[in-house]
Amino acid sequence: NEVYSCIDEVVRRDTSGLSKVETFSNFVVALSLNDDEVPRDTAGHCTIAAVKMIQSVFAVPRPDGKPTVLRVGVNTGPVCAEVIGNASPRFSVFGDTVNTASRIASSARRSSWGHPFI
Repeated sequence: NEVYSCIDEVVRRDTSGLSKVETFSNFVVALSLNDDEVPRDTAGHCTIAAVKMIQSVFAVPRPDGKPTVLRVGVNTGPVCAEVIGNASPRFSVFGDTVNTASRIASSARRSSWGHPFI
């Protein structure tokens, strides 16, 4: 819970339009949406937020006493978003952009001593 609270705090303090969309297993999906009216550096905003998340959760000790480390995957591109499910509906994002970011995260080096590998 403390790790997710750290991540939520980074998203809450963000002023670039970052939104945490969903949390499942040990993954967090956050988006920085690009408005055609006001183009933004969404990849840059996500990368800065990822660095802040890595640094903030590093202070949270794991049960074995070691600091918490993260793997991060950042990708840019179109996504599909929809409410899915009947019994327990939830909002979800999916598509090649999300899948690629997930693959990047799963194959990335873990952060070390609060320093990101992005």
